Amino acid sequence: MASSAKTPALDKPNPAEDWIVVFPRRGKQKRNSHKVIIHKRKKQEQLWTPADIETNLERKSKLMQKIQTCIRKLESSSFWLTFLDQLQTPEIFDRFLKVVGSEVKM
Repeated sequence: MASSAKTPALDKPNPAEDWIVVFPRRGKQKRNSHKVIIHKRKKQEQLWTPADIETNLERKSKLMQKIQTCIRKLESSSFWLTFLDQLQTPEIFDRFLKVVGSEVKM
């Protein structure tokens, strides 16, 4: 009987009535404990340098030939002709001039 004297007796039939519901405060924001920390690494600005120190004239001429071939293919394509036609319409041409500004080479 000594153990029964230590436990509180329930006078109410429903034990849930003893609980108090607590809501979080409006002023405090929920803290995000899963924040991702991004470390900003400052890279020193490095100028591009070619991997090949020596210039291979044969390789350079082959590359120039490929570039010229690609340019010729583009200039003869229907895409390029349509693009040029669209650029020459007054509406597009005026907008293009506004973007380019006073740049003569463009």
